Amino acid sequence: LELNTYHTNKVYLPEIIFPHDIKASSNLEEVVNCDLILLSILSQNIRQICQDLAHLNLSHEKIIIICAKGIEQKTIKLLSEVVEDVL
Repeated sequence: LELNTYHTNKVYLPEIIFPHDIKASSNLEEVVNCDLILLSILSQNIRQICQDLAHLNLSHEKIIIICAKGIEQKTIKLLSEVVEDVL
């Protein structure tokens, strides 16, 4: 991933260099130990990812930021409601 190797995102943020302690990962076991989790995924995948995180005993003290917009189509819930329901 460009973010982890070069600490940049030249397509969307060409002028920005990210701090070295910011990492991107699709491995949920890695993110469980992070202080802050950014859910930068499609809104329709939020529930499944949260269910996967719940199985990894995610601490209730974790800060989770939802970087998606919209609602869950099946339930018409806000994404924050979905996260709260699952976690």
